[in-house]
Amino acid sequence: MKVSKYNFIIPFDEKSSLIYNTLSNAFIKIFNENLCYLENNNSDLLKLNNSVVQQLYKGRFLIEEDFDELAFLQYKYDSQKYNKDVMTLTIAPTLNCNFDCHYCFENKEIGQIDDVIEDKILQLISNNINKIKLLRINWFGGEPLLVKNRVMSITKSIDTICKNNNVKIQFSIITNGYNIDEVIAKFFKEYKFKNIQITLDGPREIHDKKRILINGKGTYDVIITNIKLLVKYNNQVSIRINTDKTNWHLINDVLLDLKTNNLLDVSPYLGHILPYNTNDKLMEEICYTKEDFAKIEIEFSKLLKHYGFKNFIRHPRQRGNYCSADQVNSLVINYDGELYKCYSDIGDKTLSCGNLNNNNNNSYSQITNTLKYINWNHNLSSKCISCKILPLCMGGCPYWGIRLNGCSCDTWKYNLSESLVNLYHERIARKQL
Repeated sequence: MKVSKYNFIIPFDEKSSLIYNTLSNAFIKIFNENLCYLENNNSDLLKLNNSVVQQLYKGRFLIEEDFDELAFLQYKYDSQKYNKDVMTLTIAPTLNCNFDCHYCFENKEIGQIDDVIEDKILQLISNNINKIKLLRINWFGGEPLLVKNRVMSITKSIDTICKNNNVKIQFSIITNGYNIDEVIAKFFKEYKFKNIQITLDGPREIHDKKRILINGKGTYDVIITNIKLLVKYNNQVSIRINTDKTNWHLINDVLLDLKTNNLLDVSPYLGHILPYNTNDKLMEEICYTKEDFAKIEIEFSKLLKHYGFKNFIRHPRQRGNYCSADQVNSLVINYDGELYKCYSDIGDKTLSCGNLNNNNNNSYSQITNTLKYINWNHNLSSKCISCKILPLCMGGCPYWGIRLNGCSCDTWKYNLSESLVNLYHERIARKQL
């Protein structure tokens, strides 16, 4: 037997420590008198009590001598990357938007999905429906609800195709929340949208300076009203709070406002604002580094608990592929039929990997644009390969990794220890350990 290279050890008190294995996701507390055998050479393992050995073996803190953990991790990654049982389509029915957010990485375009592209999308799904077990549809934009009738029409058609073929379907949407009404709220509930993501940029006084309508008017009050409408119909809502150095000090005000509006069932989380334009020095100055952002994630989790939100515990989990961008059976579809691997590339046709209107999507540039995401993990540095956090991030976001020509470390690298201590205390409180 040997000690796993992915054991993460956190001192807990004078007598014990916590051990978390990033590959197996096992999490236990162990007496320090036993811990010392894990930290020394493998021959000391023979001195461990047999029941302790069995517990450590079950959690894969101890593994067989010939077990190659890195090869196993790569196998799990490749299994998800090349899994054709699941198909993920991110659809942008328009790149137009009624907001004028200064940090947005997209270029607005007036066009929207027409009947031809709608038919092409449904044909793509129909052609693959007998090959898959699960279809994920993510609505994106622009602002998708600017063309809500089209979103509803396509959603209904996709749902029918899946039901007729006994394929599981999951819908989700990223929306600014401004155009939600009673009809849409009921529709999301009827079609069991797994998640509805809406963004706030801070309390009213900050949000209404950053996320404004094209005419310059604020949007905060309308969005809060619409979130309440979604919750009224028991929809699952996540609130992304875009966070940088200009608004973090006011995060209490946002959470208090959500609580005051009886919105403790929503799931707030912090959105890390990043300088998409690497030449924008002002954005670089107000954006948090990954390490500093990791620190405020811990504080945010404590604030969620303080205000009574139900979903406040951060759970590390072992990744397969990082996201849909590095998954073979996944596409981002723009309103004009142009295809991409990552939604951050949408609208830039030089980064396209095909088009629904073209049956021959095999140009060198299209193949190259696809392979740079699919092969992303193959270029991990020796720094990543030797890192204990690797199973939790797999090198980080492919989009940023490609841009930075290297790994894009996850915040777990900087806050895993404190997160695990908090998680342990919560599990004890809930009697889950």
